[in-house]
Amino acid sequence: MLLCFGDITAAWRLLDMAVIANRYLDEGKTDPYYVGKVMLATYFVSVCLPMTMARLKTCTRHAREVVEIPDEAF
Repeated sequence: MLLCFGDITAAWRLLDMAVIANRYLDEGKTDPYYVGKVMLATYFVSVCLPMTMARLKTCTRHAREVVEIPDEAF
């Protein structure tokens, strides 16, 4: 869960910066820095967040193998 929280927090901050950068781009400023902010947020959301969603599914599954395994199995 901690990894998921970190990924979601990073996406939130990257998207926040991308929104601000996009405003500057809409005003006609063509600084590559602003383009980079938008592209980085797009990449992170497209590539990293799907893995985060898969990780969340493993955290919320209902199987209890870890709890139910007998001591003799070790």
